[in-house]
Amino acid sequence: MKRIQLMGSAILASAAFPLLALAQGVNTAGLRNLLDSVLLIVNTIVLPVLLAIIVVYMIIGAFQFATSGGDEEKRKAAQSKLIWGLVGVVLIFAIYSLVGIASGIFTWSAGAIPPPNPIQIP
Repeated sequence: MKRIQLMGSAILASAAFPLLALAQGVNTAGLRNLLDSVLLIVNTIVLPVLLAIIVVYMIIGAFQFATSGGDEEKRKAAQSKLIWGLVGVVLIFAIYSLVGIASGIFTWSAGAIPPPNPIQIP
C-alpha cells in the first residue's frame, strides 16, 4: 500500500514539472491556439453529437417502456435505458460546464504568461 502511495506521489510530482516550466514566462501562443481548437471541436461537434445520441437512446427507451405491455422484464430494461440516458444528459452538461470553465481559465490577453511579481520586503 505504501509503495502505491509513493508511486502515485511520484507521478503527481512529475506531472507538475510542466507547470513549473510554464511559470517562467514562456511564449504559449501555440498552446493557446491548440486549446482553443480543442475547445471549439468539443463544443461544436462532440457534445452536440453525443447529446443527440443520448436523446435518441432515451426516445427508444420511452417507446419500449410504453410498449412493454405489462411485461416486467421489458419495463425494467426500458426504465434502465431512461435512467442511463438521463445520467448521460447530466454528464454531457457537466462536461459542457467544465469546458466553459477551462475556457475561462485558460484565456489570456497576451501571448505569454507574465512572470510573477517579485516579493518586496520593506
